[in-house]
Amino acid sequence: MPQVRLFPPLWGTLLSLFVSSLLFAASPVIKRIDIEGNKKIESAAIRTKILTTVGDRLDSQLVSNDIRSVFSLGYFDDVEAFEDDVAGGVRLVFKVSEKPTIADIRFEGASELNEEELEEEAQLKAFEVLNIHKLNLAVDRLAEKYEEKGYYLADIRYDVEPVKDGDNEVDVVFHIEENEKIKVRAITISGNNLVSDSELKKVMQTQEGGFFSWLTGSGTYREAVFERDIATLQFYYGTLGYVRARIGAPEVTVSPDKKYIYINFHVNEGEKYNVGDVDFAGDLLFSREELHEDLELKKGEVFNTDILRRETLRYTEKYGDLGYAFANVVPQPEIHDDTKTVDVTFEIDKGRRVYVGEITVVGNTKTKDKVLRRELQLREGELFSGSKLRRSRENVTRLGFFFYL
Repeated sequence: MPQVRLFPPLWGTLLSLFVSSLLFAASPVIKRIDIEGNKKIESAAIRTKILTTVGDRLDSQLVSNDIRSVFSLGYFDDVEAFEDDVAGGVRLVFKVSEKPTIADIRFEGASELNEEELEEEAQLKAFEVLNIHKLNLAVDRLAEKYEEKGYYLADIRYDVEPVKDGDNEVDVVFHIEENEKIKVRAITISGNNLVSDSELKKVMQTQEGGFFSWLTGSGTYREAVFERDIATLQFYYGTLGYVRARIGAPEVTVSPDKKYIYINFHVNEGEKYNVGDVDFAGDLLFSREELHEDLELKKGEVFNTDILRRETLRYTEKYGDLGYAFANVVPQPEIHDDTKTVDVTFEIDKGRRVYVGEITVVGNTKTKDKVLRRELQLREGELFSGSKLRRSRENVTRLGFFFYL
């Protein structure tokens, strides 16, 4: 019988289709369709993927598609099809080779994460069908979890071990080498001629590890945190008027003993820009004169991205006080390199007007709800107000009962 290979090897096996020469000659009628080789997967589940039916003429292309469809269930290492002559036609057989099931999952070498944390990140369960892709995803998630805790050099791999005398079962063993929690030994900066190293380091979340870093957690390297530092530095330069400042990707080197890292990044500060024209567009419920009142962005003064942020929030609240709880205010800066100025247009979409519905309190275990409600400026049924919402939050926070609100 000729062999038609439909898929590349998967985990050491070949997905192949064995079809006799009759498939490619005159097409006989299919009298029966049987499933063979399945022990744990119901035949009915396999049949749902087979479009070939009894009574059809044998179609090699359709059978090939059926094999692909059965394989897509993810339960099999190998799927093949062949036919036997029977009275009046052929019997079509789909033969499957089931993947092993997971009998047990073990973690070796871990001390910083407990068993529950490891299982939560791995997202694997005993008795499920072995899936190599899911094992690789588990390794990635475990590595990310270790990185969050500062173990940037944690090494994680797995073995799949057949269970002796088991019914096509395997154990999955994760081998974990946590290595040392890596610390930031030094941060160096180049290209910053206008802003000092100390001033820049002060706004960063990543800090050079000091004497007590092992106790406080300061200095632990986390890649995601450092990426936020880059964005923070970019914003900080913007508050000083350097709107064209760019922070290069960090260069990170590891000490030979793999205990420390050294971080270097390059800054291109550019020139300082001033505020140009400020205008408004969209749903203008106030006159331009009124919108310009108390505006902190003054033409001719140094441009400041933090002031721009505050003004955006102020206009959002101003519209919110008229009941437009979902007002969207988007500043559109236009940078002019020739004059070193930044024009800003606030695009305003007021949205729809809303009223306060039911006010519910969730998560309060410190005091009675009525104590909190006394501090609320908003009332059920009244027109929404952004400033009242802000003051309500401030009032409840001042009670000192809650860490997060």
